[in-house]
Amino acid sequence: MNYLHRAFHSFLLVLLLASYSLLIAPLPAAAQADQVTFGLIQDGGDPLLLKAVIYPNFSSADVDIATATFTILLPAGTVTTPAVADAPSSGTPTNLVGTWKAQRITPAVYTGVGGDAADLAGYDLYLLTLPGIVSELTFNSGEALPLFTLRLPSDCTTQPAAVLTNDGAIQQAILSTLGANVNNQMSISVEGSPIQDLYDGNQAGAVSLACPLVDNDSDGLGDVVDTDDDNDGLSDSDEGLVGTNLLVADSDGDGENDAAEVGADANNPTDSDGDGAIDALESSVTDADSDGTADESDGDDADPCVPDNSAGVCDLDGDTQINSVDTDDDGDSYSDADESAAGSNPYSAASIPGDNDGDFISDVTDTDDDNDGLSDADEATAGTNPLVADSDGDGEDDPTEVDGDPANPADGDGDGVIDALDSSSADSDNDGVVDELDAANADPNNDSDGDGVSNIDESDVLGTDPLDTDSDSSHTGADENDNATSDADEDFDADGFSNATELAAGDDPLSSLEAPGVYLAVKVLLQGALLDPLNPTTPLPMMRDSLRTRAQGAGYTGEFLPGASPYGGGEVVSNAATRFSDAGNDSPVDWVRVQLRDAADPTVIISSVAALVQRDGDTMTVSGGAKLRFLGPNPGDYFVAVDHPNHLGAMTAAAVNIVGTEINIDFTDINADFWHIDALYDGAEQVNMGGKFALWAGDSGNRGRMVFGGQDNSVDLIFEAVDQAPDNTLKFPTYILDGYRNEDVDRSGSTIFSGQGNDVDYIMNNIDNHPSNPLRLPTFVMPEQLP
Repeated sequence: MNYLHRAFHSFLLVLLLASYSLLIAPLPAAAQADQVTFGLIQDGGDPLLLKAVIYPNFSSADVDIATATFTILLPAGTVTTPAVADAPSSGTPTNLVGTWKAQRITPAVYTGVGGDAADLAGYDLYLLTLPGIVSELTFNSGEALPLFTLRLPSDCTTQPAAVLTNDGAIQQAILSTLGANVNNQMSISVEGSPIQDLYDGNQAGAVSLACPLVDNDSDGLGDVVDTDDDNDGLSDSDEGLVGTNLLVADSDGDGENDAAEVGADANNPTDSDGDGAIDALESSVTDADSDGTADESDGDDADPCVPDNSAGVCDLDGDTQINSVDTDDDGDSYSDADESAAGSNPYSAASIPGDNDGDFISDVTDTDDDNDGLSDADEATAGTNPLVADSDGDGEDDPTEVDGDPANPADGDGDGVIDALDSSSADSDNDGVVDELDAANADPNNDSDGDGVSNIDESDVLGTDPLDTDSDSSHTGADENDNATSDADEDFDADGFSNATELAAGDDPLSSLEAPGVYLAVKVLLQGALLDPLNPTTPLPMMRDSLRTRAQGAGYTGEFLPGASPYGGGEVVSNAATRFSDAGNDSPVDWVRVQLRDAADPTVIISSVAALVQRDGDTMTVSGGAKLRFLGPNPGDYFVAVDHPNHLGAMTAAAVNIVGTEINIDFTDINADFWHIDALYDGAEQVNMGGKFALWAGDSGNRGRMVFGGQDNSVDLIFEAVDQAPDNTLKFPTYILDGYRNEDVDRSGSTIFSGQGNDVDYIMNNIDNHPSNPLRLPTFVMPEQLP
């Protein structure tokens, strides 16, 4: 017995280190030279403790692990510490290099999704995925780098633990039935280089990890039969329950044994600071984050901002300046002094003061709340709206129309309504004279020439004079009998359609670029804009227009919501400043592209139009129209599809007969049927957001698919964008990258990898909750359902 005891305390058992190439796809060129091998090590001093490790074949002092997947086989029925729940449930154990999502696939679960129980051969499959970033690790070629630990039960006496082979029957079966790649693999960035996938495997060997009958506490009872292996008064089963070390009487080394710190009820062990780590595993004498509170009483041992985020030593916003010297402690761009004056919390980025013009000066201290150059005091004097730069919405800002003297603002038509409140574009009585020049805004007959054509059509559409019954000589020659009524029968823009025909169709009779074609009204929702960063599990009742408001707040530059189509079709918003102004439910949210596809072959795109989608889901043209016009195709039958740069597109299940201008396609209708490539996705082509369909958000690479963990995942692209941002010189994973980008999943105008409102969690939630992912595997691949 002593011989066995000494033997198991004097060696490390390294498992399963034989490498092989990945079967599914060849290694990318960037990953050919740098690889890792996955393995397990048994602790020589504690044979029940296993470490999952990787062995790199290269060395680097600065390696970031963005994501990793590790799969192992343990004897069926094994219950590790910490315990791992059966799929589709999961646990999130925090271990050596981060917090892992862990699942256990038992033979019963495996056969439930179409697998053959014989594949497991007496094992349970454990799938562990690391979704977050682990920074600045040191890789030494050939040296084991531990990832996480697990403890086997004391009755583990037969089969060995094993690393799953990447090309084995289990991996292939799961890939075939669920579309999830459970290979051993990881994505890393080496010394600032772009993300690369590393993966190599191990052949299982006939290695047994039989548990020796050691006597840890020298009480004469072997550990296999001893119910208290460290003789601390807390039974091994209770230590397994609470997670303390059953071979050490004082797991956290603070001078108090585990039984005293666990308390009388192991089902409810004492946790003085409520941080999820019980007292028996948290020291009452050490202070890991040097914040003056011992770990046992500190709600977060690694964060000096807990329990007091206003403490001077705390760097609340992670900008490398501690609170005592930082003038903006929460990093929300509002100074602490400004937030205090405005009544918002300077220690919470979620608490920001009212800021109408988005200049990061609160309305309480801002002397010009709409940032139009006219102070709030002067706007009060003139009677204009201090919260809107253009009070009458005519495209001219208030300072211009007030004309230098708030006490005596300009009134061009002398009607008692100042120019800043009298529109130079609106015509209230439709008499052809804009309000700013019309002394009688409510008299539609003022100036009428009685030629049978309305003033508005004459002045704004035909270009004739509403005061002259014969003003079209420039179009028809010197015909004294000609009048404006005949103008409607002409074709001013020579596009083959009469003015009357184009007016009836809503076209511009003076522009050959607008002519009757195929018309369509489309309604579509973007899941990203329906996500609430403060409550991501509950959809908003209407889409956010964050891109528009941020563009307006910055004094429209196009950095957040571009005025030109991102699809390269040449569509450009007319009068962007007006088009992107606040229009309530009709305010633009983002761009989408609508396609007409061939009725016989829906892979063939006949015509496409880029359009703006409004908060309520209605699409509108770049000139503000409700009907999308497709020039070229004739009325007939077409499949209708809609796509977006970082949402998965959707298409009608059947061709639609598009004749006339009253055809409406509602992609939000929860009862409608949509095209799917695979029956597995029937009914899940879009995501149900509170009783309405919306396009799935999270295709950060615009690749027509979404995946959270594993090879070529969508998360690494977000990390790479943040990590490689030119201004992120310190490579902070919490850096916020602003702008119009595909990696911005929730269309907030900010790409966030780590921290509150991050874009990674949205992808995880979609993959984890997808109806076609019953085991909730993080490596599940969600493809776009377009042919």
